[in-house]
Amino acid sequence: MGLNAAMKFKSTLLSFTLVSLVFSSVASAKDVKEPNIRDAMEVANKYFVSMENGNLDEAVAVSTDKKYANKKVQKKEYEEAYKYAPLKDYKIISVDDSDLSHVKLNVALTYDEFGELPPQPFSVDLVNGKYTLTLEPVLVHLDPSSEEFGSVTTENFIIGVEDNNPQLNSIT
Repeated sequence: MGLNAAMKFKSTLLSFTLVSLVFSSVASAKDVKEPNIRDAMEVANKYFVSMENGNLDEAVAVSTDKKYANKKVQKKEYEEAYKYAPLKDYKIISVDDSDLSHVKLNVALTYDEFGELPPQPFSVDLVNGKYTLTLEPVLVHLDPSSEEFGSVTTENFIIGVEDNNPQLNSIT
């Protein structure tokens, strides 16, 4: 290969490399999405449908359940709960999408064991460019003789904290 041919080859190779870099930069920019309600609701529905179908790995993957110390404990507890009271249905009662990085939901869950429960709060949060369903620890009051019957309150506890105290630890 002559000197002129070698220069032409290097020039072509450099052009190809630059074109490749430009296209990969454009592809990366396209992958970053703006917050939108469609994607947020898709994650919420994916979680609830996964819980209905017993696809607990998927449910854990798209959620952060704050009542569990970590994903391993979350999965273990979901498996136990699914054995005795699987989710039968869900109904999204309300959606507050005034902040697309923190979409608030109220969802009524139905179980064979308990029937339809009062609506519970959930949120779909944008974390590092990706939506995740966030579950807060809640207590659903199901004692008909209680003044709080039918209400839902947010609690402060974590299940599965590693220390001398077994599974339930207060975070207050």
